[in-house]
Amino acid sequence: MTNELDKIIDYIIGDIKDETSYINSINEKPFSVITVYFMWLLKKNPSITLETLESEGFYKEWAHIAYFSFHDVENYFSDHKKAWERLVKISDEYSEETLKNIILQESENDEKLESIVDLVIRFMDVKKGEKVLEIFDDTEYFITECKKRNPSASVLNYEDVFMVANVNAMRLNVQDYSNIEMYTDPYEERDIDKIFVNTLIRNTKFVFDYIVKETFPDFPYGISCSWDICGYALSLLKENGRAFVLMNGGDLTVKQNKDIREYMCDNGYIEGIIKLPEKMIGDVRTNLYLLIMSFGNSFVKFYDAKDMYISDRVNGKKINRFSDTNISEIIRSYNEKAKKIMIECISRNQYNLNPTRYLLNSQENTIELGNMIYEINRGITLSAKKADEIISDDISDIKCIMPSSIMNGVVQTVSYYHGDIKSFKKNYAESGDILITKTGNPFRVAIARERYLVIGNIYILKYNSTEIPVEYIKCFLDSKKGQNEMERFASGPLTPIISISNINRIQIPVYENKLQKERILVSKKIISNLEECYRQISNSRQEINDMFN
Repeated sequence: MTNELDKIIDYIIGDIKDETSYINSINEKPFSVITVYFMWLLKKNPSITLETLESEGFYKEWAHIAYFSFHDVENYFSDHKKAWERLVKISDEYSEETLKNIILQESENDEKLESIVDLVIRFMDVKKGEKVLEIFDDTEYFITECKKRNPSASVLNYEDVFMVANVNAMRLNVQDYSNIEMYTDPYEERDIDKIFVNTLIRNTKFVFDYIVKETFPDFPYGISCSWDICGYALSLLKENGRAFVLMNGGDLTVKQNKDIREYMCDNGYIEGIIKLPEKMIGDVRTNLYLLIMSFGNSFVKFYDAKDMYISDRVNGKKINRFSDTNISEIIRSYNEKAKKIMIECISRNQYNLNPTRYLLNSQENTIELGNMIYEINRGITLSAKKADEIISDDISDIKCIMPSSIMNGVVQTVSYYHGDIKSFKKNYAESGDILITKTGNPFRVAIARERYLVIGNIYILKYNSTEIPVEYIKCFLDSKKGQNEMERFASGPLTPIISISNINRIQIPVYENKLQKERILVSKKIISNLEECYRQISNSRQEINDMFN
């Protein structure tokens, strides 16, 4: 079924060919929507002509932006005067309100951050007369919500993608917002009270260095795009200002960014970090964090809000979002209950800023996993092509496993190695070894029950504790609490990755004698049941195959 936007564009284009046009056609978004915007401008001011379309139409004193997308459509009509005549004619068939609704509906961005933006705005608590800046966002939602909550606040937006800036300016204008300022060149004045930065939607090098270096000459610019934006935001903040930055887990944890995190922490620029729920953006399962920056901090506050959400559906996609109650509780708990970690402690953790690392229940008795293992090895590395050549289901003397072999807590599939016999001593898992995949979400854990050659990203833990059996360790690591403990030491923007050194630091809970013995017995029974279930499934599959041979 053809919608109104298509009807309008079909009529305007008609039989016109786009041989001389600057753009191929106006029938693609956002150019088609901008065409309807020109109709809306004409309804607002019927005296507009093609020659005065910019000066009396889309140019706005508050929008200090490059109007490239508007100019593209304007040039199309300059090349095709007949199309402009049709636009003028069809405008009479639509009301101003109808055109506004078409514009807003057809230019709406599906991947919204409304719930996170609501949290940020409530956190900001913008006061009368304060100046607020948003850096990067694919929608105008932050601007409109700020103005709704405090009409007297001065709200600015910096967006370096011209097309996004043009669309946002269009949407703001049809919603009658004008007491704002938009920029496509970096804002440079250090007069901002509150800043919101979305680092998730830009991953390119920026030209902020001249601004950042003027305020912070020793800032380690160029290590990370996301941290460069943070430096830019700090350069614009007043001494008592605050900046709220949406970041992914990699920026806070990976080794490559350690030097910039060290600079930020040691200079007191990081106030706190809040871990947010997964799936807040569409159906993307990524680790989201809200970084709060200010000046003069001698410690960093950490708070975990990953379980504070309600489930919802948007355009058929299941997402998580914050309710008003969630937002109030997160802000209150961050202010009153967030754990304060001194910079010295963060330094000892390589300036890793994952909140999970510092939110361990310190009242529980634990023992480091490294105290119960004497060696950690890894599987051999093979290219996919090489693996296809030398690994198969055909039986050989060498059984081998890969990360995909570990399912539901046991080694469920076994293949065979047919390559050259090399010195693979450290790449073998022996019976009783603990197997842990290098990457998580979740981390897969199993106990080797026979000798395997290990292929790929699996750690082989050589276990030597006589007091705590391997089954207890496996059960803990497979539990939700154990997965959180491994995540505490993991790093990475999307899929958590744990290193050998950090596996040694995993804290295993231990209890008083009677309770510990009970949990050991239960863990042995659980593992026995898991392995027996797999044996039964494996035997049944074999019987099915035998039945038809």
